[in-house]
Amino acid sequence: MKQNWMKWMAACVALLAPPALADSPEKKSPAHELSLGATSIAYASFYSLSPTVYTADLAYSRALASEGFWSRVWVGGGVRGGLPTRLRSMPLEVYAQARLSARLGIWEGLVGPEFGVGGMASLYPLLADNDGGNLEKDMVGPWYFGFGAAPLRFHLGRVMLSGLEFNFGASGPALGASAVIRVTLLRVGVSL
Repeated sequence: MKQNWMKWMAACVALLAPPALADSPEKKSPAHELSLGATSIAYASFYSLSPTVYTADLAYSRALASEGFWSRVWVGGGVRGGLPTRLRSMPLEVYAQARLSARLGIWEGLVGPEFGVGGMASLYPLLADNDGGNLEKDMVGPWYFGFGAAPLRFHLGRVMLSGLEFNFGASGPALGASAVIRVTLLRVGVSL
């Protein structure tokens, strides 16, 4: 099963790779991007839900190369932070991500994994006989792993506009005890 997944990913990556370009005497540096977004985050498990937390998201990413296949691979990271609530005194996440890109004109879609640590999760029990404190301890952890996509992403010169980016992931002590959904409602960035 794992080998089939790896073959499928390799085939997708091969389709996204641009044709080989002739070497030019002048080397370009890889692309860099700095962006700011507004993200909503919600956690859920079979027995509980969390309130939605709205955060500001500051991110940096760069292409691994200026030409060829590796110019389509972006790596980066960022920080998300929200306003304190009665459940969380410091809603903050730090994350790293790797993304594959496909570009057509001004449109550029991104897809890839994200790994992070933070303190956004807080679950409410749905059933009255559940002990919320023990449930939260068993179901929510600081680490998460997710897979995301940015299908509505556009470049207007050096300015990037993106909306409805989504990331579905798992959280908890065993990275699967609860699900986490992140939706970046709007992101504005600039190429450096």
